[in-house]
Amino acid sequence: STVDRDNDEWANSCAGYAQSFGWYGACCNLCMTTGQGGWPGGSNPYHPTDWNYTQTDWMVWWGRYVNREAPRNEPAAAGLDCEDLLAADPRARDGIYWIDPDGDGGDPPFQALCDMANGGWTQLYAAYDRHAAQGEWALSWNTVINRGKNADDPQPGQNYLMPMRYWAQLGTVEMRSARSGTILLNDFSIDPARNYRMNFTPTGNGRMDYHRGRDLSTVDRDNDVWGDSCAGYAQTFGWYGACCNLCMTTGPGGWPGGSTPWHPTDWNYTQTSWMSFWGKFRRPAVVLNTRNDAAVDCAAILAANGGARSGVYWVTLGSPDRFKVMCDMNTDGGGWTMVYSAYNSESDIDAWALSFDTVVNLGKRHDDPPDRANYLLPLRYWNRFGRLRLTSAASGSILLDGFRLDPANNYRLNFNATGNGRMDYHRGQNLSTVDRDNDSWGNSCADYAKSFGWYGACCNLCMTTGQGGWPGGSTPYHPTDWNYTQTTWMVWWGR
Repeated sequence: STVDRDNDEWANSCAGYAQSFGWYGACCNLCMTTGQGGWPGGSNPYHPTDWNYTQTDWMVWWGRYVNREAPRNEPAAAGLDCEDLLAADPRARDGIYWIDPDGDGGDPPFQALCDMANGGWTQLYAAYDRHAAQGEWALSWNTVINRGKNADDPQPGQNYLMPMRYWAQLGTVEMRSARSGTILLNDFSIDPARNYRMNFTPTGNGRMDYHRGRDLSTVDRDNDVWGDSCAGYAQTFGWYGACCNLCMTTGPGGWPGGSTPWHPTDWNYTQTSWMSFWGKFRRPAVVLNTRNDAAVDCAAILAANGGARSGVYWVTLGSPDRFKVMCDMNTDGGGWTMVYSAYNSESDIDAWALSFDTVVNLGKRHDDPPDRANYLLPLRYWNRFGRLRLTSAASGSILLDGFRLDPANNYRLNFNATGNGRMDYHRGQNLSTVDRDNDSWGNSCADYAKSFGWYGACCNLCMTTGQGGWPGGSTPYHPTDWNYTQTTWMVWWGR
């Protein structure tokens, strides 16, 4: 506060009374000068009063500038992330480096803090109680997504946030705290299309897992399930339910997790002196042919080149379009094209709650087939294949020969009998989605399970389980395979 700007907590102006600038509450112990009548700290007005509330003959302050770390590489030598840089130079030390998570042609490189001693982790977020104050993390949606905090000058020991738009490329995150050590989030994902929803493989820590499938909220955008705004209350962004165990900052009065407000609270609901998040980015898929060399499908690629490797290729699937698909060139003769994949790390209430038009014409992540993430090739391309190979972590694989979808009859599913009664139950069933009910149940199976599928009343093979884990398991919205078994992942291939 100064004599012309009152920022204290007193009803009047401490700076006006003491005739001095200062960091007042109501009013001061450390006072640049005492006020009228020598108040406070002594008998003589306008004399310096030190940090012991004692009037003194003189008071002098001295400073020493902190050495700011400079980047250890140049922008032209930026790596994908810190792990990439460490792989290129195993002798690389901790420090600040230029990185470029989206590679050439996207956003320009930027600086990040690297932990090389523990394997090349890139800092994503850091909060320290010595910097805790109301409003310190009260960042707008646009700031969290696009600007971050101290993102242009990351330095050890300061509050920091890498802009959230880069987090969508992460594959693994390690959270660290002074109180609780570390916790690892595998198969980590952020979905920009759904309010930057966070998902990861369950950790077994109930407090942390509470935040799986939660949308990001900020002080100006409330996406939680509480009646009020958790982000507004805690004055920070976060993936809230109603409200948080993992809290970027505590709320008024230290709620939750501690007694002091505006301090970081970790995944054990424990107030801590510092908390930081570190990540490793997914490696972008190397496309093994060019767009101009797009083949009809993976089988055609393998037929033309018997040594073709598994990976991502440009194909047409007999259409005028050109797009990338994942090819398995090794299993059962090779030449398989991935058409669908589901992972429990990305399971939540509407991961697969897609409309009929989306399932048929748009798919999910169709433009860039991911590694170990949810994916759907639009159904309009599936009739290119006469055989499907369904695979799951729980049940191995099953082949569907004579595969066919009938677009004229709600994409009715047909295939030759497999001898597996649960799988064969779905022969002749029409496609249902959350917005189009074509099943034989009195209600909507697709709406209950929050997923498209070829339901009767309702499913054995389920893209996701329904509410309460029904059917096939105890956890809702996880893939359930052709043996009515909840599984950690399920992938379908066509040839």
